[in-house]
Amino acid sequence: MKIVKALLIVLAFILLFFAPHLTHLFERTQRQVVENKAIENGLERMQKEQQAKMPSPSQP
Repeated sequence: MKIVKALLIVLAFILLFFAPHLTHLFERTQRQVVENKAIENGLERMQKEQQAKMPSPSQP
């Protein structure tokens, strides 16, 4: 029983030590996803604007 308690204490300290690092990694990953999506949306909008500026070939 002492071994189980010792392992639980060690596990608790490990989690307390790594929790801030894990949340930081998660936040950074989420931020990258949001930034990538914003870039994609911006590129799509620019392409649509370019297509709107170009005259269609059917017009003389």
